[in-house]
Amino acid sequence: MNKKNTILIIGNGSSVLNHDIGQTIDSYPVVARINNYKINGYEKKIGSKTDIWFNGANSKLKTPKKIPKKTIVLIPSSILAKKKNYLNEYVERRLKIKNLAPTIVNINDIKKIEKTIDSERLTTGLYSILWALENYNEVVIHGFDFFIDSKGH
Repeated sequence: MNKKNTILIIGNGSSVLNHDIGQTIDSYPVVARINNYKINGYEKKIGSKTDIWFNGANSKLKTPKKIPKKTIVLIPSSILAKKKNYLNEYVERRLKIKNLAPTIVNINDIKKIEKTIDSERLTTGLYSILWALENYNEVVIHGFDFFIDSKGH
């Protein structure tokens, strides 16, 4: 596999607001954000760059106002198996965007990720990190304390 260089994945935990590192974040070659991320008003803290939008096509997913260059959808294998005959329509409806052509990670790759953790239902953040480890030489994460205090920004 030909891995790319470096990706920074920004989680939605409240710790992302603890430091003014927006310029540093924006300096990474690839910046990815997860599900219902928010940037407007937080640029000094978390930057403004978003190259990849990782999401799980979740029922409460909010479509960003500005769609990044790449959208990667990571759906648990159990749901992929159930939705396989109308997967594209399912994802389009959940993302609320027509003609987006997102990358939907295939069931074999999702199962490989799930096997690594020995679980069939991971968070979108964990799927994203494990997917990135397979596709990038270096994976940097920031703001993965979302479930500690359950407060988004």
